[in-house]
Amino acid sequence: MKNRNDLLALVAVAGSLLVSARAYAGHLDTRNFDQMEQGHCDRYVSAARGSDSNHGTARSPYRTITFALMQAYANDEVCVEAGTYDAALGESFPIIVPDAVTLRSVFSPLTPRRFALERHTPIDIFSSTVGRPVIKGAGDYNGFASISLVASDRSTISGFTVRIPSVDLQSIEVGVWVLEGTATISHNVFEGIAYGHPGGAGVGVGGEASPLIEENLLVGCHDGIALFGSAKPRIRRNVLLANESWAVYVDENASPDLGTADDPGGNVLRHNGHGGLHNYTVDSILDAAGNIWEVNCATDALGRYASRLVMGPASDNAECLDEPSNYRIQNEGAGIQF
Repeated sequence: MKNRNDLLALVAVAGSLLVSARAYAGHLDTRNFDQMEQGHCDRYVSAARGSDSNHGTARSPYRTITFALMQAYANDEVCVEAGTYDAALGESFPIIVPDAVTLRSVFSPLTPRRFALERHTPIDIFSSTVGRPVIKGAGDYNGFASISLVASDRSTISGFTVRIPSVDLQSIEVGVWVLEGTATISHNVFEGIAYGHPGGAGVGVGGEASPLIEENLLVGCHDGIALFGSAKPRIRRNVLLANESWAVYVDENASPDLGTADDPGGNVLRHNGHGGLHNYTVDSILDAAGNIWEVNCATDALGRYASRLVMGPASDNAECLDEPSNYRIQNEGAGIQF
């Protein structure tokens, strides 16, 4: 990836690919991906018209996400208007979303455009980035990494673009870190997180966390999603495109659910530097049915695994493996023409 313009072009393509992921998974939804109903919110945030001395209402919103979350109680919804939320505005990183709190954006209607991917019927889709609040920044989290957001148990983070301005190229960066419980990470764009760094990911999951990671765009990051410890996330209908290393990196005792025959993953994993999936776990068998991968000898004509994805030295598909001692598949092949 030569520059930021290349990355932005890939983000636009990734927004289109998300519709393909939904269609393949059997959950086609042609509603505006960016149009979330405002509904009821308990706290409101606006970079343009807010102040942290306000009351946090729709007419008198707070200025920073950090302050709004400090006022939130369990089961509250904190709604964020378009704008850039960074240290210059007054944000303190990492932004920690408390237990059972929802942090979501508020969108304006956008103009649709037509797109068709491979054998799928053309449908109208909507831009995935215009009008979306941008969370821009990161801070040290327990000496582990430079992290933008931390999702606590039963929390939700939905509808943001997450970027981390790189200052130290030797640091590990993570867009959203989930270490416990059943958080939901949905409808976000993770753009360029830790690209050119020794490690990092758009979304990182560790401990015994079992979050739902659904309908996100992870583009141009070091790894799209990185899993450690005994993490057991459910990963559905995401687009992981042009990440520097792996689309999904699985290590230690992590056991992700990437899709089953009855509940297909619907993820699109394409044009990632090393491949779609690195499985370096103790258990070399992962469920990964119903996704769209690069085409190789272990997949069908559209790069889809039929049922369980089996890797490692004991695999029946050993001839398809690259460096099988590392328990990984190197996905190479035709890819998408765009």
